[in-house]
Amino acid sequence: MKARKIVIAVGISAMAAFFSYKTYNEVKNKAEAKKLHDAAAAQAQEYLQSKYGFDAPMSDESEYPLRQKWLLEESVYEFSSEYDGRKFTVWVNTSDGDNIRCKDSYQFDDICAEFKDMIEAEFPKSYISDLWLGDNDEWKTGNSLYGGFSDYYDGTNFVEMIKKNGKGSITVCVAESSLEDSDIDQRLSELNFTYSLTAFDTAEHLDEFQKFCESGQSYLNKFTEYKYAVPYITEHIDNLSGEKKKLAIDLKDCGEFKYAYLPVEIRGFPESEETSPPTKMDLGLFNMGFVWGGSDYNSAYDEREYIDTPVSDPWGFETRYGDVMVYYPLEKLKGHNIDDLGFAWRSYGGFANDRNIEKLTVFGDYAVLRLAFGDTRFMIVDMSGKDEYIPGWMKK
Repeated sequence: MKARKIVIAVGISAMAAFFSYKTYNEVKNKAEAKKLHDAAAAQAQEYLQSKYGFDAPMSDESEYPLRQKWLLEESVYEFSSEYDGRKFTVWVNTSDGDNIRCKDSYQFDDICAEFKDMIEAEFPKSYISDLWLGDNDEWKTGNSLYGGFSDYYDGTNFVEMIKKNGKGSITVCVAESSLEDSDIDQRLSELNFTYSLTAFDTAEHLDEFQKFCESGQSYLNKFTEYKYAVPYITEHIDNLSGEKKKLAIDLKDCGEFKYAYLPVEIRGFPESEETSPPTKMDLGLFNMGFVWGGSDYNSAYDEREYIDTPVSDPWGFETRYGDVMVYYPLEKLKGHNIDDLGFAWRSYGGFANDRNIEKLTVFGDYAVLRLAFGDTRFMIVDMSGKDEYIPGWMKK
């Protein structure tokens, strides 16, 4: 019994020693972290004074450790600051010991303004839907810091600064201009930019596209929102695949609606007229009559009450590669409240082995639906007087 008490006492003592040591290390690490953090904040202020000649307060915003949290000497610190009514960010890299590096976004708006001036000088009627600029120094984080530059912008050295140590991406839409007659793609490539350039048929459609992008209706990213507006696009050029590609726009009309086959990786123009354009490859369209998967499918996923009120014929696409965009004329939906209509679709493979009934996305004179590759069926249905559709597989 006495021996047992001794063992218990030793165990308790060991545990107490362990937790004391653990607590000591935690306190020590926190103290070390605060010391490094405060040193980084002081370095940020010294950097601003040296670069711009002003002092600004540092507000702790966040910290990005590059490896593990306990490797405190290898961290990038981020501080928010404000000077003369302008808010900006300062980053401090302490990963290289005494070689502390800094960058900031204080001049970001000025640099962007000159960049936009360059675009507008080339294309007076234009809309920049997305612009990203940053220093090319990635600081081992795997990502350049948005808007951060270490070089000083003097109002005249924009091109030299970007060419020297910059990178970026931009999405530009234009009207009343030709992309083919411009060298803007070459100039953007020289600046180490990823770009997506789209020309619209009229300024009115460009203005409408700007409102569409800013409304948040699109489910695509800034580089691919143009897919919703293909009926009004005359040219599209980008280098998203690493090299310059021109999109061969092939808008087809099946009689009930228009559609375009837009590969995920845009293929170039055919080498000859005898070669089928890339947008015609791997695509099959069929009118299903009124066959829609059978009663088992309908009842299993609670869709019968929705698809039993069709506004259009059911159609299907079979594709092995790329997206199909459907442009259904609003003219054919007269007599219906657009807000009550939905695109019912289901897919048997590809990216979207799925089903849904979506509210109509409208651009211009069309309701637009994006279908991922695979075997996909769809039609427009009237959902007036019905609850919002939730697929059965999503219900708990």
